[in-house]
Amino acid sequence: MVIRFSKYHGAGNDFIMIDGLTAEISAGGLPVADLCNRHTGIGADGLIVLMPSTTVDFRMVYFNSDGLQATMCGNGGRAAAAFASRLGLNKSLVRFEASDGLHEALITMAGVHRYQIRLSMTDVRGMRSEPEGLLLNTGVPHLVVFSQGVTSLDVTTVGGHLRNLPKFQPEGTNVNFVEIIEEGLLVRTYERGVEDETLSCGTGITASVLAYAMRTGTTRGETNVFCRGGNLSVSFRREGDYFTDVMLFGPAVHVFDGTFEI
Repeated sequence: MVIRFSKYHGAGNDFIMIDGLTAEISAGGLPVADLCNRHTGIGADGLIVLMPSTTVDFRMVYFNSDGLQATMCGNGGRAAAAFASRLGLNKSLVRFEASDGLHEALITMAGVHRYQIRLSMTDVRGMRSEPEGLLLNTGVPHLVVFSQGVTSLDVTTVGGHLRNLPKFQPEGTNVNFVEIIEEGLLVRTYERGVEDETLSCGTGITASVLAYAMRTGTTRGETNVFCRGGNLSVSFRREGDYFTDVMLFGPAVHVFDGTFEI
């Protein structure tokens, strides 16, 4: 069976995109880990299948590069909206469902194969303080660690250690290292399921901004975030430890198309 795919990235966080809207695709039957392997496969941080939905424009099924399905991916959500637009969903406002709930994406063309997308994220409640940092769930669990010298940090080693601490098992947690700078936040993320640093992480960037808001007492606003793969921003409203109207804004880029056989 020959399957068509597209490659997208959001601020360097890259994805294999598959159309399950017009083709009969069994998302659970795909060799995700093999396809995401950067040496012997297509290479990506994750794989996304767009599936039909009876209530919204599509359902996003997301897999990390280890082959396991995950609840949500912020950069992947923007890529999914851009991919759906390119498939012919002729809307500037796209609605889709993921395992963590409903999302809306406002799409703006930013050039050939380039999009700027404002994506609604899940409401967040229940941030928890740990000795290592702040723990919260922005669709998937994230530990936010405020630090200095983030640019020189060995994220793979330190992040891998924190991700595997017994207290965070059995699922483990993503780990974000955050440095406060004049222009906003500098963020580097170790992603579980990828088991390495990624060039950016949408849910991690969101978690970092919300943790920063709790730290500073900010109740609303928009914060710029700088990652190795590019720049994004997050806006929100907060009452106590309850965050609503959480929006992730950033790029989605179509890289290339191809086919593979299974």
